[in-house]
Amino acid sequence: MPHDTVAPAPKDNPYDNLDGVGDFLTSMNNYERLYNAEYSVPGAHDPNLSKKQKGKLNQQVRQNVNPEIDSMFKEGTISPGKVKDTYQSSYDKGNDFGGEVELNGVYGNQYVLHGHYNQDGSTKPGSVGVKNSSDTKGLRVGHGVNDNLGGNKNELFDHWTS
Repeated sequence: MPHDTVAPAPKDNPYDNLDGVGDFLTSMNNYERLYNAEYSVPGAHDPNLSKKQKGKLNQQVRQNVNPEIDSMFKEGTISPGKVKDTYQSSYDKGNDFGGEVELNGVYGNQYVLHGHYNQDGSTKPGSVGVKNSSDTKGLRVGHGVNDNLGGNKNELFDHWTS
């Protein structure tokens, strides 16, 4: 074959049989999208900021993170995973509770879904957000995302009552 002739692409893609490669690359892309959105606000992660300053800048962070989460959910590339923890915070009344759920479809475990739940495990409307798993008392970097990301009602209830 002459050197200036391009060979046709193979009819069988040699990468089709590598199970999970596409999902892995999508999860890496989703992680990068979230990370870039979270760190897109200059100064928002400055450890020297006051709580009030952090809160103000975090509103801007949420404005960048929420559309990414909503877009990934619509694309079908993220979903709620296993329940990590349930607890009752000062926000929760009676037998209602809060919790954290793994975020499937995003590489690693840096980001988790955080929400508040009724005593039967159903998600309280508008309570689902995204936060850094390593910063348990930290601000949510996303809030008010799709309630379907709240987690499995039965798993949440079982975790809470066990």
